[in-house]
Amino acid sequence: MIKRPELMQNWITYFVAVYLAKNYDVALEVFEAIQNQVENGKDKALKPHELSEIYMFKAKIYEDMKAYRKGIKFLLSKKATSIILDDYTKYETLARLYYLQQLEGKGRRVSRAPPPNELEQLRLLPLDLQAKDIEVTDLSDADRQKAFLDTLDYYMERLPKSNTHLRLTIDYLPACDKFKENLVKFMKPMLIKGVPSLINELKRVIYVDPAKTKILGGAPQGMLAQMEKDMSLFANDEEEQDPTVQFWLYYYLSQHHLNIGQVDEALSFVNKAIEHTPTVVELYNLKAKIMQLAGNRQQARNLANEARNLDQADRYLNAYASKFMLKNDELDKAQETMALFSKEDDNGMLNVHMMQTMWYEFHGGMAHYRLGNYRKALKFFSFIDHHLETMLDDCYDFHQYSFRKVTLTYYIQMLEWNEKIFIGRYPILCCLNILRTASKIKKNFQGKLEEVKKEYEDYKKTEEFKKWSTEFETKDEDDPIKNDPDPQGWEVMIKAVENPNSIALQIAKKVAPVNLNDPRVVAKCLKLFCETQETELALQMATALVENHSSHFKSQNALEVFKKFLTSAKLEGDLKEKAALFEKEKLPLFEKQKSSDSDIKQSMEHTHELIKSASTDSKKAPQLALDALNKDAQNFKKVSVAENTHKLLKKKGEKGEAYFKRAQELFKYSSYFEG
Repeated sequence: MIKRPELMQNWITYFVAVYLAKNYDVALEVFEAIQNQVENGKDKALKPHELSEIYMFKAKIYEDMKAYRKGIKFLLSKKATSIILDDYTKYETLARLYYLQQLEGKGRRVSRAPPPNELEQLRLLPLDLQAKDIEVTDLSDADRQKAFLDTLDYYMERLPKSNTHLRLTIDYLPACDKFKENLVKFMKPMLIKGVPSLINELKRVIYVDPAKTKILGGAPQGMLAQMEKDMSLFANDEEEQDPTVQFWLYYYLSQHHLNIGQVDEALSFVNKAIEHTPTVVELYNLKAKIMQLAGNRQQARNLANEARNLDQADRYLNAYASKFMLKNDELDKAQETMALFSKEDDNGMLNVHMMQTMWYEFHGGMAHYRLGNYRKALKFFSFIDHHLETMLDDCYDFHQYSFRKVTLTYYIQMLEWNEKIFIGRYPILCCLNILRTASKIKKNFQGKLEEVKKEYEDYKKTEEFKKWSTEFETKDEDDPIKNDPDPQGWEVMIKAVENPNSIALQIAKKVAPVNLNDPRVVAKCLKLFCETQETELALQMATALVENHSSHFKSQNALEVFKKFLTSAKLEGDLKEKAALFEKEKLPLFEKQKSSDSDIKQSMEHTHELIKSASTDSKKAPQLALDALNKDAQNFKKVSVAENTHKLLKKKGEKGEAYFKRAQELFKYSSYFEG
């Protein structure tokens, strides 16, 4: 800025930098400097679309400052109107600013600046509801419900072909006649068209409310009874439906009964659907899901493969069948099936790692873990961590590019995405299973480092290794995935045997602090942080457990570990004060919540953890397990927990015959409980 003040890229970089530092007033001053340079003709390098982007970024600064009135005035000014080329984003921003201003009690109607695309109005609906003080999470009050429906009618009149308004009433209305009426209106066109994802689309909101769940099951059941009677959907309905409508009703009802854990009914309806139209691949995939939930992994695998055979040119069906093979621990068969679409490299390896196929790496790692091959399991799980780091590395070039091409809004979006890269399903699964695998390695390979090294040296003498080594040295490829220096995972295994906590800490430090809403990660990492003396991180995890997950079955054991850690840890300064405050305020709160929560004590997972602890009398374990099996309202989803609990009982020297017999009754399709 000092040496070359005339260079516009430096000004733009400084403009974004002060914005990121939240120095909004300084950012506005920098904008004025950029504007003066452009107006005085000192800089002619900026193209019209780049200048437009800078102006839109100023509007973003006003929004973040909560200076909504200034933002509106700026966007409606003659100068901004003549310079801004992106009308869509401009009107979207204006509408949002009007609504945000209205929420503060100062605003005008958004109709002063409607978005050019009418569908964009639906994105503004939540703001409209907020502006009218309509709390959509509680519509039990009749007046509030009427205001909600009136607002949706406004949108329905302007967007008659959209079904979003119906979808929102299904989400937010309580179980009532209006809910049922709108549910049927929403379902009918999709039923006639045959939309397979209909029930899954409703799954997120309906199954949390038993009354809504009952209506969702009753509506298609009534339609099916009418279809079987006179091929119409409703009584006194003169419109005759196509036979495919009956087929989709069977399919939806099977999905519905699967979601509520009624396996027999789900199987009955899916079998009727197969009898009706035996060539629809979705039926076999659905039946595979049912058998997977019921605990028969072999049958689930066979059904998924049957669906694949119905259309062998379908890549999705091929991958889906491979996933069920991995769940059934058929690693070679899964790799052979994936190879039909995933090209192998010169070493005979699939390109799934190069394509960052995380689901394959997760399920493949789990299969190796179950089979006791912790070296390959750790290698598979490490691929996921590597992919996430690669995604971050790939963003580095975008830093300079963004300021050179003036894509400021997208640059901010990229920074926000970078902060969230380790949030979500696969980072969590990666973290949990690397920690589990490291724990198994620590338990089974302690003091066996020389044995593992010797095994590695023996492997180096094989023809397989010699062939790979020759190809590795001749390949001109720096990518560690395309030219993996450790394809069999020996080096990562040796590192894990030398220091298992070090391997675990690498992923835990990245995943745990940004996933405090996941109790499994928080509890697992809390124990690790205590063991490795990571006091600050341990305090963060313990606080998250007490405040957000006090009733989770993993919390009690993890907090007991943390309490022991506090008594022995030598803390000083700020950490000592934080720990004292935690013991004084947080722990009593946890003890109070723990003693008042009875549902979690009846869960199968909680009982499994209780039996696993050394403090539980092994003689009482079978009865504890049996009580939990009978009392857990979600037991139909927990065949894997039931299997693991029975294995734990046997490990403790208890037969658990009554438990096994009851499990046989509940999970009659389970291959484990067959006999």
